[in-house]
Amino acid sequence: MFALWILFLAFCSYTVSATTGTVVVSSGNTLKVHTSPSTSSSTIYSLNNGAVVTLTCYTKGDSVSGSQGTTDQWDKIDSSTYGPGYVSHAYISSSGSIPSCTETGCSGTVVVSSGATLKVHSSPSTASSTLYSLANGAVAGLTCVTTGDSVSGSQGTTDAWYQISSAGYASAAYMSAPCTPTTCSISNSTFQMALNYGMANIGTIYVGCAGGNYRFGVVAPYDMYHDGTTCGQSRVYFQPKGSVGFDCSGLMVQMFDAAGIYLPYQSSSAIKDNVPEVSKSSIRQGDMLAKDGHVVMWIGNSQVIESTPYTQKSDTSWTGTRVNSDSSFMNSAEYTAHRYPGLY
Repeated sequence: MFALWILFLAFCSYTVSATTGTVVVSSGNTLKVHTSPSTSSSTIYSLNNGAVVTLTCYTKGDSVSGSQGTTDQWDKIDSSTYGPGYVSHAYISSSGSIPSCTETGCSGTVVVSSGATLKVHSSPSTASSTLYSLANGAVAGLTCVTTGDSVSGSQGTTDAWYQISSAGYASAAYMSAPCTPTTCSISNSTFQMALNYGMANIGTIYVGCAGGNYRFGVVAPYDMYHDGTTCGQSRVYFQPKGSVGFDCSGLMVQMFDAAGIYLPYQSSSAIKDNVPEVSKSSIRQGDMLAKDGHVVMWIGNSQVIESTPYTQKSDTSWTGTRVNSDSSFMNSAEYTAHRYPGLY
């Protein structure tokens, strides 16, 4: 079956008249901004009551009951910090006209074999999760074009991907389009989404290899001790109640997850052994540098982001997540560069 890979979160600028809206929620509550028009999709960030946002366009999604009534309308908004996302119009007060997310002036037609469907993925990668499928002959609005995984399909072999109205990116290998949309903004690339997550967690606790689920940014429900001596480390790591923690690979997994990409390898050794190796001379943002025992992500400008126990606090916990120079990793033969598909 032919497959189409679609990224939900990328955002491109196109000419529409924007309308502003005001968040209306109960005192003390916030409005969640989701990765897609669904309450079950990941939360990117939250908006406080009274926040004013620009409503880029609207689309249909889950029906929600809120302060403004019950509706299946979801509004697409953009943040210079977190990128684009979706909020239910059930909690947005607005008076102006909001354009449809399909009104982009350029459309394309899905071209696959008879009986086949096109899988819609969370990122422009065959390794990312499937969101839904499109039928042969489906017509979709094209917002912008960017690059991703190279795909061979009915329209040839290409690394071009179209943003499909409000619903992400589709490989141009399976799209017939008589027009050329604008180039997508790279500031909201999947790498940027991953990096935003990592930077938002700078200074969080290091919990070590024995942290279990708490290696992946889970808030500690009470004071916890993670015995690293059970998995080859030299310390017992303290995690205070209410704190967020990671180990090196847990941070990698969660950064990929923030970009909508599932990284199945959850240790530095598994990443080194299973993620395709690339030359350090061709390293790019989002690649990982790994050895048995540690892994970091290369973020450009001769820097990496990592979780490692580098400063002990007065409560005996260790600060872990930081940005560091890449020199020791790039110059060491122990570390090899690895590229997991999906970050651009």
